[in-house]
Amino acid sequence: KIKKLSAKTVSHYYPENKKLIRLIAEYVKVTKENILIGDGCDGCLEMIAKTFISKNDNVLIPIPTFHRYEFHTKLMGGKCIFVPMNNFSFNADSILKEAKKYNVKIIFLCNPNNPTGIEIDKKEKIKLIENFSGLVVVDEALADITTINGSNLIKENNNIIVVRSFSKSFGLASLRIGYVVANQNIIKTIRKVSSPFKVNGIA
Repeated sequence: KIKKLSAKTVSHYYPENKKLIRLIAEYVKVTKENILIGDGCDGCLEMIAKTFISKNDNVLIPIPTFHRYEFHTKLMGGKCIFVPMNNFSFNADSILKEAKKYNVKIIFLCNPNNPTGIEIDKKEKIKLIENFSGLVVVDEALADITTINGSNLIKENNNIIVVRSFSKSFGLASLRIGYVVANQNIIKTIRKVSSPFKVNGIA
């Protein structure tokens, strides 16, 4: 069985991932041009940071949340603007107020949030996306255990990037595979700075 699996899955060529991309697109209800594969959710966040964050750019992060948004922002020389959530709830107006005050370029959201587990109200999320001129990056690593699917918002909004993972509900954390969902122009831009060798054949 091991030999048979190896013959089918592993070769001396890097995988093109065409079938996987098509299946992901069907799963989140977008086109294949809206998908980019990465090495886990964190690898996708790294690609986004490398593409869009420059030195001294202000990046807004509602807290408490996943610590890697701060890590990738600082790695690229960006400045973190932390906005505490009132009773762990997300309020678009307060976020937009701080974003305007600090001329924020990117906002990171985690939905459902890690570590609180609280979901962002859909109306509040849409309000933020529609009234913010920069990019909104939505981390949906835990969304597969919910009804959340921010991918459907990319059809009407060109400033949202959704990041998803196979690590949690699919149980494939050690294989390091995730994906970015965004409009075609954003996907093309991120692909320019991403390595073509990030995802292996087994993953």
